[in-house]
Amino acid sequence: MPITDAERKLFQILYNYFGSHHHMPEWNTLKRSMAGRSKEQIILLIDALEKANYLKWENEDPSTIAMLKFPNSKTQKVDGQRYFKEY
Repeated sequence: MPITDAERKLFQILYNYFGSHHHMPEWNTLKRSMAGRSKEQIILLIDALEKANYLKWENEDPSTIAMLKFPNSKTQKVDGQRYFKEY
């Protein structure tokens, strides 16, 4: 199931924030990051991401968000053993 641009943006914000801070953002941080969207609008986006199986959360609390999928990396995987296999 494809997700909208707003859902993708929120998902990327959550992923990057967790990677930097090792916890999920609070509501105020999410509202600032999502260009002034209201808490209710963000809840709808999170619900849509949950229905698309991108994340899971409980009790409308952002600290309970668990990522189920991760953004696709545009970089190639590096095989550290490649040199020894080819030469």
